[in-house]
Amino acid sequence: MKTFTVCHMTKYKESDLGGLENHIDRKKISKNVDKNRVKDNLELVAVTGTLKQMVKSRIDQGYLGKKKLRDNAVKSCGFILSGSSDVMNSLSKSEILKWAKKNYEFFARRYGEENIVRCSLHLDEETPHLHLHLVPLTKQGKLSAKDIFNPVEMKQIQSTYAEEMAEFGLKRGVSNSDRKHITTRQFYKYIESNEIDAEKIINNPNAKELVGKMLQELQMLEQIKFMEELTKSTNQNYLERNERQISTRTRKCGAK
Repeated sequence: MKTFTVCHMTKYKESDLGGLENHIDRKKISKNVDKNRVKDNLELVAVTGTLKQMVKSRIDQGYLGKKKLRDNAVKSCGFILSGSSDVMNSLSKSEILKWAKKNYEFFARRYGEENIVRCSLHLDEETPHLHLHLVPLTKQGKLSAKDIFNPVEMKQIQSTYAEEMAEFGLKRGVSNSDRKHITTRQFYKYIESNEIDAEKIINNPNAKELVGKMLQELQMLEQIKFMEELTKSTNQNYLERNERQISTRTRKCGAK
């Protein structure tokens, strides 16, 4: 049974927010969405306007910088939060709601409840998941996704988040830092040059490391495949919106 957590973050500019809202609020229904279950989706934060309006409102309230923000500044950080399908689909409705609330509380404590502008629970796809969007404002009133979500924080949050979700039977997936001793190149070279069977694995002097490596690679592939499926509809809406914008700009340029 697969038991890994999913905590995936993407940075968004203001121009990205319209397409994201279309996906989150089901203004455009993707193929992987069950139309009959859209009504089951829930909001953990009161929706007081469009995503763009709510992000702007929070920045107007909390930004203390003297410089005017760049047009291409990162104004929202969006998280897709979930877990392996095996675990998430085994939870009862009340457990899913408890899981969602714990996610919200975790991010509120870590990055400030006032900075969370959307937290949407989707129950109309194959795997229950949350779309959580927050404005990356520091305690000093600086808008900086780079400062808040630096490499150290991005690594640390994966472990801390997994610890928070442990009560639901979830744990952190494979970390790149866990890959030691046998390199990936050595691993694939061994696989390609040998017919792998139980006897050869047992007789290999690095049997324990080899089996561990095989399990890590398989789990990593499963996580990547799962994340690709989970983010496919969100990314598709984003790409389609960009394609329309490019097409519009091209027509305008041709008309000049």
